Formats: sequence, C-alpha cells, structure tokens
Amino acid sequence: PTVEEAQAARTRLTGGLSFEDLAKERGLNAGDTDLGLVTKSAILDPAVGDAAFTLPAGEISEPVQGRFGTALVKVDKIEPAVEPNYASVAADIKRELATERARAKVSELRDKMEDERGGGSSVVDAAQKLGLTAVTIDAVDRSGRAPNGQPLANIPQGLDVVSQAFNSDVGVDNDPISFRGGYVWYDVLAITPSRERGLDEVRDQVEARWREDQIATKLKAKATEMVQKLGQGGKLADEAASAGLKVETATGFKRDDQPAGVPTSLVNAAFRTAKDGVGQTAATGGSDVFVFRVTDIVDPQVDLASDPIKKLKETLDRSLTDEQVAAYVTKIQNDIGTTINQAAFLQVTGANNQ
Repeated sequence: PTVEEAQAARTRLTGGLSFEDLAKERGLNAGDTDLGLVTKSAILDPAVGDAAFTLPAGEISEPVQGRFGTALVKVDKIEPAVEPNYASVAADIKRELATERARAKVSELRDKMEDERGGGSSVVDAAQKLGLTAVTIDAVDRSGRAPNGQPLANIPQGLDVVSQAFNSDVGVDNDPISFRGGYVWYDVLAITPSRERGLDEVRDQVEARWREDQIATKLKAKATEMVQKLGQGGKLADEAASAGLKVETATGFKRDDQPAGVPTSLVNAAFRTAKDGVGQTAATGGSDVFVFRVTDIVDPQVDLASDPIKKLKETLDRSLTDEQVAAYVTKIQNDIGTTINQAAFLQVTGANNQ
C-alpha cells in the first residue's frame, strides 16, 4: 500500500524471508504474484518492467512506484533474447501479408458494392456485376426457419441477418452486416403477413411431436415402474431382461467425468443418489430414459499438495473474497446510499460539449 511498507518488506526479504512467504502473509497466491516467463513488452506496468529488466536473477528490487501502486519485484530466471531467423517467422509474415491483402480486397469490394447500392442496384444485381454470389431465401420466419419448420442451412451460424431483416422493410437500403472479416448485404424482397398455420400444413410435425410425447410418457412410466420394483428388492438384471434391455456398468468415474456411453445427466443423478439407491433420469436432448443403481461410493484420497486441490483452494479463496467484497459494497450502499454527480458525469461523457 505504501513505499514505507514496501521498504520494510524488502528488509525482511533481504534478511531471509522468502518472497512466497511474504506473499502468503499478504493474502496473495502464486497466481497473484507470478507473472511467468515474459518479455518486457508483456508487462502492463512500464515501471515494473523497467525494474525487472535491470535486476539480476534472484535479486529483490527497491520499492517501485508503478501505475497500480507500490511493488516489489523479484527475478527468478533470465532467459536470453533470441533473434528470430527468417525460417521461424516466415509463416507468420506470409499470413500477415495475406491477411492485409485480403483486408484491402474486402475494402475495395465493399466500396464498389456501396457505390452500386447507392446507384439504385439491388443486392442481386450488384453482386452479379461484381462477380459475387447472391443467395436468395424464398421464405423465413422470425426464428430462422423455413415454412416447413426446419432451420435454414444456407444462413451461416452466427450471422444475425434474420432479426435485422424483420426490423427492415421492402425497398429499404439496409446497412451491411460485418461478418467474419467481411460484409453481408441484404434486401427484403417481400413480406408475408403472419397467420396461424392450418392443420394440413403442420400435420406431419404435429404427428411427429405427438408420437414423441407418447413415447416419452410411456418410457417414463416404465422407468418409474422399474424403479419401484428395484426399491422393493428386485434385481436390475431381471428387470432389464424382462423388458428386453441390457445392463451396462460404469465404474470409477468422478463427479466431473464423462465416461464413455454415460450422459452427463446420468452422472449428475448418480452423485445425488445414496449407495444401493436406485433412480431414473432422461438423456439430455434425447428420448432415452436411464434406470440406474449406485452400487458403490468411494471417498477419494485427498492430497492437499496436489495441483487440483491447490487450484480448488485458489478458486474457493477467490469466490470467498468476491462474496465478501460484494457483501461489503452492498452494506455500504444500504447504509450510506449512492448519488450521481451529474456535473462530473456530463463532463467525463462529453455531454456538455453537445
């Protein structure tokens, strides 16, 4: 917090206290203090970078007044800089040159397209003139589906053209959409008023959905019946055989594991079930229902020095710190309240200049 505290800490470090122990005293972990092996330009605070790159390995800096406060810097390792040769950077250089040329080409095409559009050409006409491919979508609803209810495959994933088209109108000169380093132009050719679809139009979908619902209902009922019999002493193998099903066994998996053939929903359900307990769960995104029995629960050996435990502790520490800070801020806001300095707000946002 202060230069004085930093100087006192440095005295302790030069007296034999380790940098790591000092960090622990101040409630810091390795992730807070270890920047790793980095170049000078990768250090956000120039003052810290300057201090680090003038120290020999193993040395502790004097207090450094940096951009984010006072710091002490310790250099663990120095790796000499290596001048890259052409072979090691050729691929990157070629990629950068190709990217720059592609950007220039895209910018050139964008300007030409905008000129054509400004002259009154439709998207289709302008595209043909410039050698581009125009895609015509006969009909699409607001959810991005065709009249048959199926998603449209010729709209790329992540291209938000449907919602923007539904906010436009026929004859409107729409702004292009930036997409994957390029641009997409679109015209609304026609608008079909919304209406309720007739049964003849949706009969296939209704029948398919009805069959799916019936199957799901009967599967759930059958699974519930099996679970009740198992709870009364029945054997899973016998129940499976009577239903023409097979029993599969998965062993030795942890709460966050994804064993082959075992869906996440089943793993989660198993870890909510006691030893020798039975249960059922539906597969996520499918029609399958799993009936299961937990035959064994193994308490894992905890190695407090292992990396997973250290990471878990760091995560818990951060969560606890965030929760305490949030609770403190909420308490302050409730006790003191908040106000906005409108004059300062207008000044920093530039609203006073408008």
